[in-house]
Amino acid sequence: MKESCLLLRSIGVALLLALLSMAVPAAYPEKPITVVVAFPAGGGGDIGVRQTLNAVTAKIGLNFIVDNRAGAGGLIGASYAAKAAPDGYTLFHGTATTLAIAPAFRRKDMPYDSVRDFAPISHLGNTTVVILANADLPANNLAELIALAKKQPGKLSYGTNGIGGTFHLTGEWLNQVAGINLVHVPYKEVGQSFVDAVTGRIPIVINGIAATRKLVTAKKLKIIVTGGAQRGAAWDMAPTLSETFPGMVVPFWEGLFAPAKTPPEIIDRLSRDIAATIKDPAYRPQLEANGREPVGSTAAEMGELLKSSLTLYQKLVETAGLKTEN
Repeated sequence: MKESCLLLRSIGVALLLALLSMAVPAAYPEKPITVVVAFPAGGGGDIGVRQTLNAVTAKIGLNFIVDNRAGAGGLIGASYAAKAAPDGYTLFHGTATTLAIAPAFRRKDMPYDSVRDFAPISHLGNTTVVILANADLPANNLAELIALAKKQPGKLSYGTNGIGGTFHLTGEWLNQVAGINLVHVPYKEVGQSFVDAVTGRIPIVINGIAATRKLVTAKKLKIIVTGGAQRGAAWDMAPTLSETFPGMVVPFWEGLFAPAKTPPEIIDRLSRDIAATIKDPAYRPQLEANGREPVGSTAAEMGELLKSSLTLYQKLVETAGLKTEN
């Protein structure tokens, strides 16, 4: 009888140890962590996440490899990350565009489910959407731009990084509330939209302040208005859309996610490390460069932001009168 009890107890201990060893990686991470970025290298989103990852490396010692998988408005990178092994070695730099706006446009044929297929880690930060114009355009503020667009209906165009993204949504939303008809020109290479706006091939471009700050500083482009909640020194205290159209604030966030079923211990570790870095005063200046607003939230807070954004952007798509792809 005693031998049976001892045997059962030994088996129980062995099973418990086995389960623990499976649940908690002994020395995570044992190799560099790949972060999939769904946008081209050198763009605003890419630069921002690299700054954050470099800061985490400097403070915590974690090593990251950025894997740029651009295309299809971010769907290629997001789809790849969603199907990666949930072992903590492949993460995803998710944005409002890839995880909230894309589902609003592509209701039925989305290759991933933003909530079901991803585990939130942390809200990295926000950037501000800006509407910029060629330096010679005879409009220096929103009122003048609207007036010019009404004098030339269908003649003024704006460039963005593609159909169904934050910047496209901003332009179409402005069309709807202002009663104008700016023509959308989607670009496969976002850098080309900047070149065309500077040279006057297109009069307007919509993007994030981080990606366009140097062009504004060099006076090659001028800020007409921002989509932020308030004016800020990083974008020359430019007026906001909400000052003319109350409630017209365009949220544009970025976060870090893991494939669903990634062990919660890994999620918690990464969330703590990222939050500690972002909130460290020693790293704030570099993370705030080019008008970014670093946050560093818990995993739960990022999850709530994602869910609320899915609801919000669906309403915005409907408010702007945009057609979904199916």
